[in-house]
Amino acid sequence: MADAATGPFSPSNFGIRVGMQALHFTVALRHADDYVRLALEFDQIEKAMWDGDNSTASQLRAVECYSQRNQAGIIAVTFSGMTVEAFLYDFAAEKLGDKFVQTYLDKLEPKAKFLVYPQLVCGKQPDKSRQPFAALSNLVTFRNELVHFKSKFFDAHNIFKASDFHDEISDRMKQGVPDAIDCVWLVVDELDSLQGRASRHLERLEEWVSRKAIRRESNCGYNSNRKQKMDRRDNR
Repeated sequence: MADAATGPFSPSNFGIRVGMQALHFTVALRHADDYVRLALEFDQIEKAMWDGDNSTASQLRAVECYSQRNQAGIIAVTFSGMTVEAFLYDFAAEKLGDKFVQTYLDKLEPKAKFLVYPQLVCGKQPDKSRQPFAALSNLVTFRNELVHFKSKFFDAHNIFKASDFHDEISDRMKQGVPDAIDCVWLVVDELDSLQGRASRHLERLEEWVSRKAIRRESNCGYNSNRKQKMDRRDNR
């Protein structure tokens, strides 16, 4: 008979795994919504200024709104990346054990983890030619650019180009923020699909988002075509 302290029914064999991916995603989603709201407000202020509203209040709010919008975008992108990395660790450690993952796998970069972890966990690997891998590649690149941002010098003859430089960053953010949010859903869905939906990671993440009353749709249409994408995947 197995000893109660060490046998199959011992407390050490039961418990819960506590992760941060849902909390990270909460931050990402809320700041993505803030980004959308502030981007819309900034566009309205800019249009009013072009139409002749040059009041001090409008100019000050435009500067403030521009800064707040970009802050929200940076947070949404970086926390989306943190969500993916936290989820990938949880996905692997749940099956392979914390010690093995931390010792042999944790130093891999996110794209490698996305390919290697499911191969070890369920004997299948995501297709690098499909959207989830491309989305993760784009997120990692953009997140790294923001986190390790490189300043740029403009001499007196080209000082006007500094404004163009800021505009380029803002334009990238317009696409990068919704893409970052979509990437999280795509990565979680892909790994669930490889496991035959047995782990229900996507369902649990959706339940968390629903409980927190976080808007899933935004004025920019974040995730507006996600359901159609998922339906097409399920029907393949």
